[in-house]
Amino acid sequence: MKHHLIHLITLSLFAIQAFAAEPVWIWKKGPIASEEANFKTTLTLKAKPAKAPLLITCDNSFKLHINGKKVTASKTWEKPVKMDVAKFLQPGKNHILVEADNEGAAAGFIMTLQAGKQKIVTNKSWMAQSHEGEWHQAVEVTKYGAAPWGKVFNTSVGPKKAVAAATPQTIPLATLTGFKAEKIYDVVKASQGSWVGMTVDPKGRIIATDQYGGIYRVTLKPKLSVEKLNVKVTGGHGALYAFDSLYIMVGEGKRGLYRLRDTNGDDQYDSEEFLIPFKAKGEHGCHSLVLSPDKKSIYVVGGNNTDMPASATYHRMAQAWKEDHILARMADGRGHNKGRMAPGGFIMKISPDAKSQEVICHGFRNQFDAAFNLDGELFAFDADMEYDVGSPWYRPTRVNHVVSGVDWGWRHGTGKWPDYYTDTLPATINIGPGSPTGVSNGLGARFPAKYQKAIFINDWTYGTMYAVHLEQDGATYKATKEEFVSGKPLPLTDVIIHPDGDMYFMVGGRRTTSALYKLTYVGDESTAAVQPKAVHPDLVLRRKIEGLHDQGVGTEAIAKALPYLKHQDRFIRYAARVALEKQPVAKWQKHITTEKSPWAVIELSTALARLGTKDQQPHILAALNKLDYKNMDTQQFLAAIRAYQLAFTRLDKPSSADATAVVKTLNDLYPHKDNFVNRELSQVLLFLNAPGAVSKTVQMVLNATDTQEKILDDKVLQRNDRYAKEVKRTEQFRPNVQQFALAFSLRSIKEGWSEADRASYFSWFPRAKTWQGGNSFGAFIENSRKEALASVTDEAKRTKYAAASAKSVVAARAIQTPKGPGRAWNLKDAVAAVKGNLKGRDFASGENLFHATACASCHRFAGQGMGIGPDLTGSANRYTLEDMLENIISPSKVISDQYISTQFTMKDGSTVIGRVATEEDGQLHLMTNPFSSDSNVQVKVADVKSKKPYEVSHMPAGLINTLNPDELSNLIAYIFSAGDESHEYFSAAQHQPKLEGAESLFNGKDLSGWKGDPDLWSVKDGVIHGSTHGKKIKNTFLILQGDDLEDFHLVYQARCFDNNSGVMYRSEVVDPKKFVMRGSQCDMHPKAEYLAMIYGEKERGIVTQRGQTMVIDEAGKKKVVSSFVPKALDITQWITYEIICKGNHIVHKVNGEVAIDLTDNDKKRIRSGKIGLQLHAGPPMKVDFRNIRLKRFK
Repeated sequence: MKHHLIHLITLSLFAIQAFAAEPVWIWKKGPIASEEANFKTTLTLKAKPAKAPLLITCDNSFKLHINGKKVTASKTWEKPVKMDVAKFLQPGKNHILVEADNEGAAAGFIMTLQAGKQKIVTNKSWMAQSHEGEWHQAVEVTKYGAAPWGKVFNTSVGPKKAVAAATPQTIPLATLTGFKAEKIYDVVKASQGSWVGMTVDPKGRIIATDQYGGIYRVTLKPKLSVEKLNVKVTGGHGALYAFDSLYIMVGEGKRGLYRLRDTNGDDQYDSEEFLIPFKAKGEHGCHSLVLSPDKKSIYVVGGNNTDMPASATYHRMAQAWKEDHILARMADGRGHNKGRMAPGGFIMKISPDAKSQEVICHGFRNQFDAAFNLDGELFAFDADMEYDVGSPWYRPTRVNHVVSGVDWGWRHGTGKWPDYYTDTLPATINIGPGSPTGVSNGLGARFPAKYQKAIFINDWTYGTMYAVHLEQDGATYKATKEEFVSGKPLPLTDVIIHPDGDMYFMVGGRRTTSALYKLTYVGDESTAAVQPKAVHPDLVLRRKIEGLHDQGVGTEAIAKALPYLKHQDRFIRYAARVALEKQPVAKWQKHITTEKSPWAVIELSTALARLGTKDQQPHILAALNKLDYKNMDTQQFLAAIRAYQLAFTRLDKPSSADATAVVKTLNDLYPHKDNFVNRELSQVLLFLNAPGAVSKTVQMVLNATDTQEKILDDKVLQRNDRYAKEVKRTEQFRPNVQQFALAFSLRSIKEGWSEADRASYFSWFPRAKTWQGGNSFGAFIENSRKEALASVTDEAKRTKYAAASAKSVVAARAIQTPKGPGRAWNLKDAVAAVKGNLKGRDFASGENLFHATACASCHRFAGQGMGIGPDLTGSANRYTLEDMLENIISPSKVISDQYISTQFTMKDGSTVIGRVATEEDGQLHLMTNPFSSDSNVQVKVADVKSKKPYEVSHMPAGLINTLNPDELSNLIAYIFSAGDESHEYFSAAQHQPKLEGAESLFNGKDLSGWKGDPDLWSVKDGVIHGSTHGKKIKNTFLILQGDDLEDFHLVYQARCFDNNSGVMYRSEVVDPKKFVMRGSQCDMHPKAEYLAMIYGEKERGIVTQRGQTMVIDEAGKKKVVSSFVPKALDITQWITYEIICKGNHIVHKVNGEVAIDLTDNDKKRIRSGKIGLQLHAGPPMKVDFRNIRLKRFK
């Protein structure tokens, strides 16, 4: 599991009133998160008291110090500490310090101390220390007695912290059709703790570990029973039964690997051996244990706060890890893991007696577990740093293919390596935000073949188990993910496949309530055991090369590895380079001067930079300078830039001549068409003080565009209200990550600045401060500003820039990320997509997209907005559709004289680009920031050498490339309507209800989360398409996977051609193979009276027709209470439908108007079930669905 400790450091307590009735729960200022926090105060006494009763607790833990001495500590907030502390007090001033620690998004510290007649309690007069280290007044969270903690001091043990308190809305456990999950045991929290690790002994009994306590044995048959093992070992994170032994990885207390054995046959573990001590900290310590496929060794998993043990007997890579940042990195904005250096988390392979300890790879953040697939390849599930969400260095949780010798690139703070660095490898699949816990393969399960071959990964935070489906791809794999089990709350910990063929998984961890579940396949697909197939030749080759990493291999490895440095498969090149680095550098360094292949030059440069000496730097740079970057593909160029970086980070700054040669090679390629290339090139050129590098980078800070995909599916985010907040913030107040990356690089640069560049650069910060992201995002922005100001040596100018960069601007508007899928729009395709498609548009979508594509940042519109672009309000009167789209797609093709910028070449050789606002007193006042109409740069006319029109628009190209055709049409309709919701463009779409808290059931890209006949259903341009043309079918459905739904509000848009269709709800799946359903349907029919009627598919037939308000009694007798004559609607046009179910009350709406109103008391009615989209038997037909949203009712 991830540990989210942040050094929020010390909250301090001021001298408090001598009298106070009730204590108050307090915390530091700012968003509450998993973090450390210290508090302090002073208490002045005239004399030492005879008694001083204390009551104290903290969610989650604390340490109390009085006058420098530790008094008490606790990790269980439900059990407040009650004690007399008189012996720690003294006459005069007494200093009280509390070190607090929180896990999760609810935090509070509370205390009361009676010293004689004086009483101090926690309240806002105490002081707290911010993560920047500054003391401030404590924040009162809530009064004593309020939720979620209640009157915790009133009993010896406080009220239990309800699991659901953190998530007001619960979602039942759900799995895929054909699988059945059932809870088989509720762990008694008070006596059995919170279970996180699991294994199976030879008798089929489950061994489970309490994260902070003992070890338990669960006998499943004939009747489930649980016994606590009589052993001394406690605090296990991982468990493995192998080699007639129970191995326990202790993550709390005396950390390390233990081996327990039954030496006398009494079925108890009487021998306890401490095999490997691990120096570790927190929940990023030592974790799980995995048996090798050949059952001869054990793989040990350690997070990034675990020191690689000195007892390691062999490393499969050269021990050459360093931080490798060409420009200074910044520590986490809240201090998390500051100073924690490489190698990061690691995986070791050990012998049963642990005498052999071989390090396989390193550079993880916090991979809790791993598993082998059918081919015998290892996969680990690594953690993200959720505080980084929205920043350029954010890396989501991800599944990594664990191959020999890899550095996975975790570095603290802003230093995390991107996937494209040549000295690391990419993830097999990115999952998104979460907290990785248990991992298992499906081998041995009585499941269909697809799931036997899957790797199952647990996410603790969002209560989701994914099935990861792997497909061989050269020397590695590509993968897709599928939600397999989910719920809310469902804090998943470990998962195993039991010898009985069923899956068992647990919830718990971090002292939450635990339970044991069993998952069984009950469908009718074959569950025959899968057999391994032949692996890809490149995978065989990679394994062969990895054999050169083995202990005892000599210099013969050089000749064997060198030919593969040029291989097209990245994993093979990496294996070859690792083999080379294991050998003496003097034996292979000469090849850098003779190698011609670009990939081989890049890999050799990387290896020699990492292992070589300063005298090799000129040879590395000369070899890299010879490559043809103008005709090189992006991935190879990125790898080459990384090789340059390593030549500087490892071997220091180059000579003047070498630096000049590198600048000559790279400077004309900057800026590049690719954002990532610009990020890396900027660092190299700024590091070398290349001419114009600062100015070019500043211009991109002001103008660069980026795209942001969905961070995590809405329905997954809904499973944890607390942790989802930062993700939702990021999506709604979208940061421009590319601009942030470039601004971040500039912050530490001291040379190459003109005053105009400084002014433009600092004008960017007010807008950046409106963006939101993870808990450290704001601190990263502010700390970048402060560091940049510190590099301005002139005090007067520093004061001016400090004021300019601290300005407040209008707060950003919350937006929703475009659904996509986008495309590189050209004018012909864009006109074709929008022309004739401006009716029935979605006003809310268009308004949102006007902000999401940054139009509102530069243009005034409908009386609002700012920036230096033209007012777009009257666009329909000024532009044809083609003209408008051309201006958006190719903004530099035609630039009005009113808006063209001027490029000024100054006498000092610098360049300034901007629009002239005014000229007075010999000063030109320029607007250089497209997002601000302020004249933020001043230059002296006398300092200008020459000027010319700048034929590049401030408006970046590609702003609409994230949009699908429907979204593009919505945006153009919004602009052409001048923001008028009553315009005819929106007549059919204005009925879209705004559902607070709704989740999207369709991602706009593919059929993830849905299951149906793939020959009938497809996705294109953000629309689900169903078609029976060329097929003869019976009624069939595209079925939403997941839990059954009972009470909800469903909204969708649909259109139907040549037949009728409908949407099933509260329905049963009666034939999973043919996707047949039974239950209620909201009909989509050309006849007015049948449109949006309730039809009972395979049950009651027509229940109620459109226009009817009806009551059905318990016997099924119908009574029409009222009715109206409905108007016909064209179902080939987009219509908005709503289905609202609350208990026995059902309402259907069409374009915002009630179509049916039913009170259904029929005892035989189906009360809950699935949602499905229909393709109807009969004449060939087509049906389309989009904008499918669901709000669940409690």
